[in-house]
Order: sequence, then C-alpha cells, then structure tokens
Amino acid sequence: MDRSVKKQLPNVQVTENNLIQYVQKIAEVVVEMRAVLNRDVGELVEVSADYECLESDWVVVVNSGGGAIAVTLPSASRIARPIFITNPDGGVITVEPQTGETISGGASDTIGAGEAATMYFANDDDWIILNEY
Repeated sequence: MDRSVKKQLPNVQVTENNLIQYVQKIAEVVVEMRAVLNRDVGELVEVSADYECLESDWVVVVNSGGGAIAVTLPSASRIARPIFITNPDGGVITVEPQTGETISGGASDTIGAGEAATMYFANDDDWIILNEY
C-alpha cells in the first residue's frame, strides 16, 4: 500500500453520538485507498450489468442484485497480470474469454452463489484460474 495513505481511523469507541462521523471517516479512507490502488495497481470497477473488461481493470466487483451477469475478459495476449472478479451479491456470473481463447481449457467459467471471488491470470493466448475464494 502506498505510504501516502496515512489517514488513520480514530481509535475511539463508536457510540450512537459519533457513529456518523466515524462512518464518514471510513468513507474518506476508502476513497483515498481506492485512488491509490487505481493509480498504482489498476482500475477497480463496479458493474451491475454485462461488462467487457478493459486492459486496465484489476478488480471487477459485480453487483448483480442476485441475478445473472456476463463478464468478458480482455485479450489474454495483451495483459500479463491477474484480474479478480468478485461476487458480493451472490448472483451467477458467467466469465467469458475473447473469441478463440479459453479459461483453463474451457469456453467460460461460472462464479456461482456462495463464491466470493475468482482470480484469472493471462497466459499468452488463454486465461488460467489461479484461485477461487
């Protein structure tokens, strides 16, 4: 993490009287951390409909509302790092490669309800599932 993110959350007991201030402070820190991640690592994007990943995407948070959404990975030959796709809403996410590419030998991958995230790594012309969380 970038050392420029130095804001510390107050080490105080959260009460009904200071809850709003505490939540606002957390939100400020999250916004700053997200900006650092986007600048230094890659984009964190949130989607709620079918989405085609950009080469700059690093983490894709899919807010499906419990429904089904398709996410298409960028060309594996143009990227040399992992992409994380998260599923916080518990819907079904179909992850698809570009035409002519595969995901661990298959035509697509599914992140189902109860699976929090999957890490995909580009390996020249195809994608490999590195880890499922």
